[in-house]
Amino acid sequence: MVSRPGISFAVTLTPGDNLIIQGIPPIPVTIAELANRYTEFRSAAVFSWHPRRREMLIGTRFADTVQVHEVKMPGGARKQLTFFPDRVSGLLTIRTSAIILS
Repeated sequence: MVSRPGISFAVTLTPGDNLIIQGIPPIPVTIAELANRYTEFRSAAVFSWHPRRREMLIGTRFADTVQVHEVKMPGGARKQLTFFPDRVSGLLTIRTSAIILS
């Protein structure tokens, strides 16, 4: 633990008390911080597509929950359509309207 006036931070990770650590060198916090960017990722699931245009509705995580997004063209940006506190698990499109299943 390194201390500066008013600031205190760990230089190495401290494993939980329930772990028995033998022969493992201390792991610098900087390694964990660099690896963190590889642990956060976003996937998408196709919920529905437009029958005549090259558009689709997808489910992808926004913050901590899956929400419905619209994608207007291949490779296009997504536009969030739902903002529910709970995840959306699916979507059923009927002609021109959509029913959101959560």
